[in-house]
This record gives sequence, structure tokens and C-alpha cells, in this order.
Amino acid sequence: MKCNRRFFFFCCIFLFLGGLFGSFVSLHKKELSTKTLPESTLLSDELFLLLEDTLTTSQIEQLLLQAPYPVEILDSFDSCLLLHAAPEFCDKLLSYFQENAWVRTAEYNQELNLSGITVDEYSDTQWALSNSGTYLQVLSNFQKKGTYIPSTCGIDLNIEQAWEYYNTTLTPKREPIVAIIDTGIDINHPELYNHIWINEGEIPGDGIDNDGNGYIDDVNGWDFYNNDSSVCHYGADQITTSFIDNDNHGTHLAGIIAAQANNEIGIAGIASNVNVKIMPLKIHGGSNGKGTIANAIKAIKYATIMGADICNMSWGTTIYSASLEEVMKESTMLFITAAGNEGNLNDTIPIYPASFDLKNMISVTFIDADGQLPPDANRGAESIDIAAPGKDIFSTTVGSYQTMSGSSMAAPHISAVAAMVYSLGKWYAPEVKELLLSNLLLLTSLENNVRYPGIPNTLSLLDQTKNLTIDTIAPTLSIHDSFDQNLLSLSFIASDKGGSGVRVIRYAAGTKNVSDFRKGMAGTPIRSDILKLSKAGYYTFYISDYAGNESTILYYIEDDTTPPSLSANYSKTKQEYTISVEASDSQSGVKTLKYAQGIFDVSDFKSGKLGTDLNLIHNKASFSVSATGSYTIYATDFRGNKTVTYINIPEEIQVKNISLNYSTRILLSGKKIQLNTKFYPKESIDTITYRSSQVAVATVNSYGVVTAVSPGITIITATTSHGLSAKCIVLVV
Repeated sequence: MKCNRRFFFFCCIFLFLGGLFGSFVSLHKKELSTKTLPESTLLSDELFLLLEDTLTTSQIEQLLLQAPYPVEILDSFDSCLLLHAAPEFCDKLLSYFQENAWVRTAEYNQELNLSGITVDEYSDTQWALSNSGTYLQVLSNFQKKGTYIPSTCGIDLNIEQAWEYYNTTLTPKREPIVAIIDTGIDINHPELYNHIWINEGEIPGDGIDNDGNGYIDDVNGWDFYNNDSSVCHYGADQITTSFIDNDNHGTHLAGIIAAQANNEIGIAGIASNVNVKIMPLKIHGGSNGKGTIANAIKAIKYATIMGADICNMSWGTTIYSASLEEVMKESTMLFITAAGNEGNLNDTIPIYPASFDLKNMISVTFIDADGQLPPDANRGAESIDIAAPGKDIFSTTVGSYQTMSGSSMAAPHISAVAAMVYSLGKWYAPEVKELLLSNLLLLTSLENNVRYPGIPNTLSLLDQTKNLTIDTIAPTLSIHDSFDQNLLSLSFIASDKGGSGVRVIRYAAGTKNVSDFRKGMAGTPIRSDILKLSKAGYYTFYISDYAGNESTILYYIEDDTTPPSLSANYSKTKQEYTISVEASDSQSGVKTLKYAQGIFDVSDFKSGKLGTDLNLIHNKASFSVSATGSYTIYATDFRGNKTVTYINIPEEIQVKNISLNYSTRILLSGKKIQLNTKFYPKESIDTITYRSSQVAVATVNSYGVVTAVSPGITIITATTSHGLSAKCIVLVV
């Protein structure tokens, strides 16, 4: 950050010339500032589906076979499908998939644009590392011929002093890994080959997926655009980039981060003082550098599973993607995203992924060497976090060097600074984000243009790493299960004592290991504190925090295997019989209660057509019938357990003769006698009622017990339900 006085004289000269030049530039600023954002391109014949992870192959086949129009599977990975269909059918197909419960998200696949490549015929010395008040613009291909350009002293990342502090005071503890999801990267470039990530689990060139991650010979990363292990495509000379598949952009980003320092060629990467490793993940290809959301999601999953700390994404789209946002949110990585270069306000014209609001992502716009936002730099006080150097950035290209400008170049400056922080410990993304955003060189030019109006002060934030904490405690998950009618309901309480926060909770049926969940990228996600399941048995639940600590819980969900309990009785009212039923189930609950005349088994009710439904209120129900005979009561609970009980109403036999055990009786007041009724035939089920003609003299209850009340005479009459009667004269004295 120290100003070099040797250049002061040149500064004075160029201030005058710069004023003249500024007038010229201002004419072009108006033109640039009115530039509209190029629309992102939806691929009209491709649909991207994020499926529920529990789907079987037969269910996926059913999902596609029941689609209203034919579809072709272009790609299938994890729980994702990339489908092709005729463009005229895609809107209706999209509606079909979006309404299907088996599909988490459904959207058009879309092309992704690299964030603003503006290639000049000039190169520059690295004013972003240490801005002395001028910087050198040189011709392309690093020919050390150029012009000194005046700049503002101190507008830099304070890298020079940060390196000195790091090398003399701090102790590196690990090799940070930066995934660059972009075009390919020249892994043979003399500036980069020592800093390219190596997959130690893979044996080069044997044609075998040695580490079982689904990719063959992915020794240095993967080319998702061409679906092979090549991470850079060279031209006929095997040195410079292919004209058909240009990989300069990704190589340029890699150089900003990791170009070898002190090797007497080229440049020095911002994080060249640490043993940073670059993971090349190519999703952009072709002469125009196009990529797709589907490949971006694949690359994010790959980088997360393979242990990358930081993910640089210098590209964007104007179309929101729920799938992309979800996969980023569930990753352990710190995402650094480019805010775009259209001179627009991202608050009103969002660029994705930079406009996502994620606690593990930083969005970056770019400044020039005077600390100003160039006309084509996007702004957004609510949607862009910070700025970084991005104008006239000289860095590596395939087999060479070049100057490029834009937020694409700003993002890797932040990724590189973050890599220096990650080299000092296994921190977690939200913590590093907070550290970066709270240690800034504040610039008035950025006020009201970004959330945090400054660029990183690397020296300050390295010093503040002493206040960071390492989270080594895995989060915990407590589970409680109950029944919700026909479903098994599980409630969760998740906590993380380590401090980094719960990142993802997932589950899978059966017994699984931690590795089966692939760093939280596999398994079915749980997004609320309630989960409803249809099947009982063993399930494995996975929980992980943003520090990457993870654990699993094997949990057995016991099913309801007990049918409801049933009881029934009857009573006679006038010419009808009332059958009262009690039905209860303490687990899943009674779903269906029916009755049918006759004797039936549970299997007879299988079709659902047999029987009359009963309305169960507080475990009780009743129904009336006029016919005698047998009745079957049927009940099933919500888990499918069934039972029946039977009740028989015997056929009525009328009384043909009735008599009482007394015809006359004399009683003292207060005395009692029992009248017993005799009738023929004995099998009769007629009911008997008793009546006293003078209740002031004597009373009689429903059981035939007579009680003398006061002196006098009364007649006690016993009557059958069919009208036969017998009498007893009672004298009370």
C-alpha cells in the first residue's frame, strides 16, 4: 500500500493528460451506462428437474410415462434429471412436473453468461496488490512495453504488507482449495501447475472411478461441458487455447488467485504466498463460453463432496433458479459471485447467483485503480456486498497472459483473500464472510452502491483471524415420532453447540453411513421440523453444520400393528333395536367404522362396497335396525389394521301365558314384597312393565318390587310388550 515516489513525477504528467483523457472517457460513460442487460437464454427444449431423493427407478419411469408429452432423458445425476422435449410441449410439461409431489423443483435449463469479459490490448502491473499511484499498462503477451497510468495511491488490497505480516507472524495450517466453476483452466501453465488440485483418490489414466465419486479419472477436476476429465482444451500447437472451446477466462481467474510468485515470469497470485490449490470445474465451453444451470449444479455438488473451501463463480443469469439457490445454500463452501458488468442496478434487475441472499455467499462488483466504479460496473446497495479490483487486470490465459476487466476479475480477488484466511484454519463460510465484510478499506465512491462500501483490507482481516473460532462439534438431532392418521409423523429439534449453524438435515431409508450422504449433497432434505413418512422401519438421519461437522442417527420407527378395539350391545325401543358401538385406537386412530347385517370376515369388507358407514364421535356410534339376527361391526385404523365384532339380536317369541306369584297381599306401611312373573314359553324375550293403580297406597318399580305407602287398596298389574297381563291386589294396613 506504500506509495512509490519514483512514480510521482510520472503521476503529475499523467494527471494533466488524464484530465484530457477523462473528457474522452466521459463521452463513452454515458453510452456504457445505458447498456441494457443481455437476457439470459432459456433452453426451450430442455427441462431441469430436482426430484425427491426417495424415488425409485420405477417411480421415475412412471413420472415420465404419465407426462402429457414424450420426453427424453439427456442426463441423470443424484436426484436430478435433465430432459429434452419438443419446444411446443415444454410449457405444459413444465406445469405437469411443477404440480407433481415427486418433483422438488422444475424449471427450464438455461445458458449462463460469463460475467463481462472486456479484453483490452493492454496489460498492467498488479495495482490491486499494491497501488503506488501509477500502474503500468503493457501490451498483450507480457512484452514489457507500455505506458505508466496515474492512479490513486493506496487503492489496493494491502497485499504487500499482508504478505509480510503473514510470512513473519502467522503459521499456515492447511492447503485451502478454491473451486473455479467457469471455463477450463490451463493446468500446464508454468504459473499454475504447482497450484492445481490433485484428487489423491484417483489413479490417472486407468479408466476406473477409483474413489467411487461417479467420475472416471477426475485427477484434476472435471469438464462438465464435454463430460470428460479434460479441464482445458488446447489448440493445434498444444499450448494456446482452442478456438472452438476457449478456456482463457477460467485460466485468467486462476492466475489472479494462484499464479506462482517469484518465478521471474508473469504475475503473482493474490494467494501465491500460501499453498492454495485450484480445482478446475469447467461448465462453460464453445466459442461464446456458454454454460448451463444443470452443469453448474453438478459442479457445485462435486466441489462440495470433494472438499473445496471456496467456490468462485464469475458468471450470471437474469433468470432466477430455485435449484441453483438450494444447492448453494446446502453447501459448506463460501461462494464468491460476480455481480455483472452491465452498468445496471442489481436491486431492480437482479443477476443470479450474485443476487441470492445466502449466508455463505459474497457478491462482488468491481472498481478501477482510482477506487471508482467504472460505468459498466453493476451497483446495488441491497444486493451487492462489496467491491474489489477488476479494471485492467493482467493475468494468465492458456499458454500466455492477457488483460481483462469486469466483475469476473473482481470475484477471484476476494476468493484469493479468503484462501489466505482458510490457510490458517478450518473455518466455516458464514464466519469468514463476516470477517471479510468487517475489515475493509472504506471508499466514499462505493457509498449507496454496495452494502459494505469498501474493498478488503487484507492485512487487517489476517490480523483478525485470531478472533475466529474453529467449530469441531457436530450438530445434534433429537427425534420424536407419532401417528398422523395414515402417516408416520416425526418432529425434530436440531441444535449446533459448535457455533457454525445447522447447514442441512437429510434422511434415507435403511441403515446408512455418513459417507453415503456425500457431504450433505445426497439423501432427501428435511426443510421443516415435521416430516411425514408412509413406511415404518429403520431410517438414517444425517445432520451437518457449515464447518462440515457431520453425524448420523439410526432411528427405528415402530408401526401401528394393533387393530382398533370394538364392543357392541343393543336395546329395544318401541318396534326398533338400537345397537351401540364403542371403537377406539390409541395409535393411528380409527379410520373407518361400518356395520352390515349378517356374519362377515374382514376380507369381505376389502372392496369398500360392503357395509354402512357409522359416524364415530368420542369413540362411540349407534345405529337402529328393525330386524333381529346377527350384525357384523367392522373397523380399520389409519395404518390398515382391521377387525370385526359380532352382535346377535335373537328372534322374538311372544308370551302366551303370564301369572304372578301372588294374587293378593296384605302389607304394613313401609313393608316391601317382590312380585315374580311367570310366563310361557320361557324362551320369550317380551319385556315386562309394572303399574300400581294407587301409587299413594303402594308403588312398584321396574323390577316388580312393591312398597307399601299408606293404608288403602291398590292393584299391581304386570303387562308384556304384547299386551298380556296379570294382577295382584295389595291391601295396606
